Order: sequence, then C-alpha cells, then structure tokens
Amino acid sequence: MSEEMAVDWEGDIALLRLQRAPVNALDIDYCETVTRELIALAADGRACAAVLTGRGDCFSAGADLKTVPHYDAGEQRTMLRVLNRLFHAAYRLPVPLVAAVNGHAIAGGLVLALAADYRVAVDQNALLGVTEIRVGIPYPVTAIEILKAELRPEEWRKAVLTGDLFGPGEALARGMVDELRPASEVLSRSLEMAAHLAGSPRETYAAVKRQFRAPALARMAAALEGAEPLAQPWIGPETRIRAAEQLEAMSRRGG
Repeated sequence: MSEEMAVDWEGDIALLRLQRAPVNALDIDYCETVTRELIALAADGRACAAVLTGRGDCFSAGADLKTVPHYDAGEQRTMLRVLNRLFHAAYRLPVPLVAAVNGHAIAGGLVLALAADYRVAVDQNALLGVTEIRVGIPYPVTAIEILKAELRPEEWRKAVLTGDLFGPGEALARGMVDELRPASEVLSRSLEMAAHLAGSPRETYAAVKRQFRAPALARMAAALEGAEPLAQPWIGPETRIRAAEQLEAMSRRGG
C-alpha cells in the first residue's frame, strides 16, 4: 500500500481507493502501484469481492499528460508494458470487481472502470469518455480489447474514433456504466452490488468470468508476451502539443 493507493476492508470486501492527487492520473509508477494491489488481492484469497473508486470528483483522468507525452523511447516502452499489465490485472481479477465511478473517468480512467464487472457512476458533474485520439496517444492492445468486449460495436467505434466526452446520462445510454446514483450513494451502492455478486460460489464466478472473457484475455496475454504492435516508440511531438492544449483547456474549465 502507498499514500497514493489505499486498501480498506468492508467485511470481506476489499475497497481500493485511487488517491493520487489531483486526478489519479496514470504514469509508470502509479500503474505499477495499482497493478501490485490488484495482483496481491487476487493472490490473497481473503476478499470475496472488490470495489475500486477514486477520491474527490475524479475516478481517474487517464494518462498523466504532464509527464507521459515527454517520456523517452525507453520510458514509452515501459509505460506501454505497465498499462497493459494494469488493464489485464483488473480484467482478469477472479473475484467480482465493481467500479464506484465517483467522478470524471477519462481515457485510461474509463478503460479501468470498464474492466470492472459492474459500474456505478455519479449522476451529475462528471465527464466520461476515451479521448486518446484527441491527444495523439494510440491504444494499447489491452485497452482496445476491453473497449471492444464491454461496449456495443457501434458505441466503442464512435467512442474511440471521436474521442468525445459524455455526461453521466449519455454514458449510461451508451453502456459505459450500469447505473447512476447521487454522489452520496455511489460507494454504498457499489459495496451493495459487490456483495450481491459475491453471493455466487466463488470458484464458479471466477470460472464463468474466465469463460466469457477468454478471447480478450488471450489477446491481452499475447500482448504482454510481445505481440504488442505499439512496441516501437508510440508518442511523438504532436502528442506533446495536443497534451499541452488539453491541459490548458482543462485549466480553463476548472478541472
């Protein structure tokens, strides 16, 4: 556990809280931190289920646009590897995983929420979407596999190619989340849903989850073993320019 990642317990449900100020952005170190906790949780055997949430008004804003666009070639390869490991670890977690989407879930942040088995999102004052194309960051294999598996074909196609952001109501209509709740109820409802999912026999739940995710998980595993088409440097000068523009736009609107 670190200051940027808290793990608490609600009975036998693990509550994992992203708390890297200010927006739970993902860089190399933070991807590794979250992945370690997910892998440890899978190996521990104590949890009957898990809930993943953020703090404040942000679940996660995805890749850290202040640092990731400036990575050198070696750091880019490392970032690609740790992103793939993070999404793979979340998607293959054997126990039920519920995302308590307490606020903005953008780019890799939304992918991480989509890796959960069920998503409860705040009903207002949040933006959700995958904006990588707008910033000039191609998708790792694991991210594409989760988007393809968890969204309807027409929705993941439009989400990926437009890079648009949506409010909670439209995100619900597009299948990005499963239900909306007031901010004060998101976590409690997520814990309730985690307990409900954990009502099935543990080994059966894990087996069924593996069954319907097997094709995507196999392609993810292949990417981790080297079949990742972005293995060459995948962030260039255009990304740095677009990232700076995105940060400026976020600053103007107060987030």
